[in-house]
Amino acid sequence: KDTITYCLKPNTDFTFKGTLIDKKTGEALKVDGEVIEESIDITTEEACGQAEMMFEVDASSLAGHEIVVFERLYYNDEFVMSHEDIDDEEQTVFLIDLTTFATNSEDNTKDVVASGIVRIRDVVKYCLKANTEFTVKGILMNKDTKKPLLVDGKTVEQTITFTPEDTCGETEMFYEF
Repeated sequence: KDTITYCLKPNTDFTFKGTLIDKKTGEALKVDGEVIEESIDITTEEACGQAEMMFEVDASSLAGHEIVVFERLYYNDEFVMSHEDIDDEEQTVFLIDLTTFATNSEDNTKDVVASGIVRIRDVVKYCLKANTEFTVKGILMNKDTKKPLLVDGKTVEQTITFTPEDTCGETEMFYEF
């Protein structure tokens, strides 16, 4: 959602056209070969106001990308002005991805013998903004009841805080009970 704040001539029809830009390349973002663009027509009731332009995109292949929204304003199909600043943080979104893969920490299998102390290794793969601190909180769940796993009446949880040096990578969490 791109919220556009404007001050324009009241009681007048305008069109805003927006394009998603890949910050790394500076080029229009393409998904399946198509540029991601939207437009909205507004009639200003008062001089100043806001309008919202919605972009819908299949982002499943875009993890780790920073996307910047560029807008252009048109009056009677004539270009009036634009807001196209690749470094505008207010116009930038970062597409994150986070997946986990839990195994027995001793042999990396999916089987854990239920006797004594058990240690589960959870590999957290991510695409996040580099050089930014993140906290991942995990909790073991009982698959049958869909409720938290309780050991001695307590949930089995883990929290890690890390700062990725690169956009995409992985880290580990360990649950011991």
